[in-house]
Formats: sequence, C-alpha cells, structure tokens
Amino acid sequence: MKTNLNRIVAVVLFLVACSSFSVSVSAQTAAPKAQAEERAKSMTAQMQKKLALADAQYQPVYDINLKYAKVNEQILKGTDGKIAKFKKLRSTQQSKSKELQAVLTKDQFILYEVWSKEVKEKLKENYKNKAK
Repeated sequence: MKTNLNRIVAVVLFLVACSSFSVSVSAQTAAPKAQAEERAKSMTAQMQKKLALADAQYQPVYDINLKYAKVNEQILKGTDGKIAKFKKLRSTQQSKSKELQAVLTKDQFILYEVWSKEVKEKLKENYKNKAK
C-alpha cells in the first residue's frame, strides 16, 4: 500500500512539474491567472530550447501549455482526494500530449516524451530521498 501511495505521489508531482517546470511561484498576492500564465511562458520557453520550436509553433504550444496550466491549477485547488486529483491530472497530461503531438514534429514529440520521462524520474528520485 505504501508503495502505491509513493507511486501516486510521484506521478502527481510529475504532472505538476510538467505544467510548471521549475517556475517559482509568484508572490501569494498574485492572481491565479497570472501564475498560470507565468508557468505557461516558462514551460514554453523551456520547450523552445529543448525542442527547437519553430516560430510558428511557439504560440500554439504556449496556448496548449496555458490551457493545461489553468486546468491543473483548478484540479490541485479542488477538494477531491489525492487519488481523484491524480487521476484527473494524469488524464489532462494525456490530453495535453495529444494536443502537443498535433503541433510538434515527430522528432520534437519524441524529444518531448523523453524529456517528460526524465523529469518524472527526477521527481521520483527527489521524493524517495525526502522520504528517507
């Protein structure tokens, strides 16, 4: 049971990281909309570097990132339990990947998947180290 809970927490952390990727949270007085926009800008900038986005891809990728940053923010602020939140976040991450796949080239999408997997592994490792 503890292993399943650890997995759930690790995956939830991964999904949150996918929507925010190392963005520091703005001051607590900042509006939630601004926080989602900052996360989307940061995520898109990182994707631009890692995936070599073309100029024409930047805005559609930003729009997708913003959409899911807002959705994930609402899920995390919700009153659902951890498992319900995890399921919703996993579902939104899958939807986001499908939308990105339509915008990215095949090679870019492969790089995106590898990058996402690396982030997930880092978060799992960090979680395990904190649990010790």
